[in-house]
Amino acid sequence: MARCTGAILQLSSTVNPLPSLHLTFTKFTFMDEVAAGTPRVLRECASMLSTPNHERYIDTPDYSKYSTHPDIQYFRSVKAKNHYQYHRLKRTSKPIRERIYAAASKFDPYSRPQLLHRLASYTALNWSLPESALASKSWEVSELKCAQNGWRCVSIRNSNLKNHLVCDVCHHQLILRYNEVHDSIFDFDVEEVAQLNVNLARSYLKQITTKAHGTACPWQSLETPLQGVYYMRPFLKNTNETLLAEYRKALSGLVRHWRVLESQISLPSLSQNHIEDTVVQISTEILLAGENEDKENLASLAAAAPLWVFTIAQLGWELRSQKFASQTVYLMVCTGCNARWVLNDIRQNSSNQEPQLSPSNILTPCEHRAIVEEDDEFDPWDHKSWCCRKQDSAHLAELLRRGLKRQAEESTQSRKSARTETGIDIKQ
Repeated sequence: MARCTGAILQLSSTVNPLPSLHLTFTKFTFMDEVAAGTPRVLRECASMLSTPNHERYIDTPDYSKYSTHPDIQYFRSVKAKNHYQYHRLKRTSKPIRERIYAAASKFDPYSRPQLLHRLASYTALNWSLPESALASKSWEVSELKCAQNGWRCVSIRNSNLKNHLVCDVCHHQLILRYNEVHDSIFDFDVEEVAQLNVNLARSYLKQITTKAHGTACPWQSLETPLQGVYYMRPFLKNTNETLLAEYRKALSGLVRHWRVLESQISLPSLSQNHIEDTVVQISTEILLAGENEDKENLASLAAAAPLWVFTIAQLGWELRSQKFASQTVYLMVCTGCNARWVLNDIRQNSSNQEPQLSPSNILTPCEHRAIVEEDDEFDPWDHKSWCCRKQDSAHLAELLRRGLKRQAEESTQSRKSARTETGIDIKQ
């Protein structure tokens, strides 16, 4: 029995391992089947990554052959020269979005001074239109349209490039280029070149109004309304105050230097359209009301000033100067359309001294010496076709007449009241 039992136990020990061997063999066969079904590409990637030297499969291009190229050497020298300044500005400068928001805080499309300031940046040195535009009445791209949409014109140092516009808020830049007949290498007619410029102006108009501005720029959806801002509505309180302030500023500079201008301005052209003598009195009162110092000298100059001085001031002209290298040029500038008339050399006559203008009437100097063509005769009524001063001068003249009439009525009323009080005192 014991032997039988031992036999059974021995049999059991020899029989029990067989199932485990069978299970292990079955599992090994299943993984082979899975590996056999794996795509070849994945197997190659797995073997490549499992290899210790898989870095040799990474393609590292060799740029050393370009180091001797002259363009690469030039830009490396520029980078090395401005390396410190670049990182300094990068740390101190604000992000673009913050700068846009800071500029947008000063954004005011209804500000007349800001519009006139942008408009004053368009000069003969940095702005020009083709000849076909000057003769066309339907030409829409003008300095007024650009300034109306937030663009000012800038001058590039050591460059003759014109029509370079910069937005006041987003600082995007736009350059307007037109075709000239003599600049073309092809034999185009004048009419064909004019039509090309018309098509360019149409595309530029879309850029000026919307497309050329930044996505966060408020000028993309707004523009300065001309009616009420540039062309002011007459006889409103704000209009009257603005016109009188601009008239006082122009009159102050002309009264101080009218003796210098007397030999430069042709009097016959002004003799037929001068203002009335009665307006001079109230104009002098307006002038002296805005001055805190040197009233006596200014009053004596205004009393001796000819009538054309008040006419020119009423039409929006101011005396300004600009230096080209060592040469100083004096101009009459319209504050409404920035039209300019070059005067003769004021210092030709030894009896005339060089006028001392205020800093606001001294224009930005130019490094190059310019060949200035002197105009034959100054015509104060010759403004640009869209200038607001033609309308403003009529409103200002009527405003001065009304002020003179109101002053006369107040004087009459005061005399009547004085007589009445005197009569009462006598009766008493």
